[in-house]
Amino acid sequence: MSDNQSPKADTDDARAFYRNALRLAQSRSDADHDSLHRMFSDPMFYSRLDSEEAYRGDPERLRVAGVLQKLAENGSPGARKTLAALARSGLFAGHRSRILLLIRALANVKPATPDAVAFWARHCQPEDGYSNVTIRSVIENGSAAAVKIFEMNIVNSGHPEADRYSWLVMDVLQHRNDLELLRSCERLIDSPLEESYRLLLVEVLFDYQPEKWYRAHGWVEPPPRSSASDASLGQLRAVGRKALGTLPLSPAQRNQVQSVIDEINRKIGEK
Repeated sequence: MSDNQSPKADTDDARAFYRNALRLAQSRSDADHDSLHRMFSDPMFYSRLDSEEAYRGDPERLRVAGVLQKLAENGSPGARKTLAALARSGLFAGHRSRILLLIRALANVKPATPDAVAFWARHCQPEDGYSNVTIRSVIENGSAAAVKIFEMNIVNSGHPEADRYSWLVMDVLQHRNDLELLRSCERLIDSPLEESYRLLLVEVLFDYQPEKWYRAHGWVEPPPRSSASDASLGQLRAVGRKALGTLPLSPAQRNQVQSVIDEINRKIGEK
């Protein structure tokens, strides 16, 4: 490892050190976050939290994961500043586990900051091992700048077909009521995205076909359309109208899209 981890970090000292780091991460004091930032800038910080053995296990079980979680949940200016600094830190990115943890933690920073967007963009390259986690995180974040990362990468045929397929039937499906994602989907309808993916995108937004999309295990469900805001429903209607006007939908697909549009019209009228 690049951080000179000690072989064993599960000691009373390490646990006390961890508790202090958690306290700082949960604080709303700028001074406390300045202290935590300085700690993150010291290579020994990481070795005092987690051993080399710990880094060979599940990243979510690392103590540094707990500190990041508290930072991401904090929401104070100081916490956001610390997360932004970690997104720029080569030291923090010195281990794959910490990169994965930060990709996920930044999903809670809303709206996404420029540093978070740049970090996600660096870790969403074809076959880099991070892209699936990054796409899941930016869609979960839901802010316009974050969703743009998804939009730019779904049209990139350098990403494996299986990955792009899963982004649609797994990640987009679970957030298909989200306004900024729907705005992105409208742009994708007449984008350079291959026609087969644009047709699948329409199915994902307007239908639910688990038997067709998934294997025996791993099904996910969409949020109920009844929980969508009027703004999201209006945006979904705009996507449907564009799809009806520009894509070679099958009769069944056209009927399904029109049925949802009619449902939206009954609920919100022509708002």
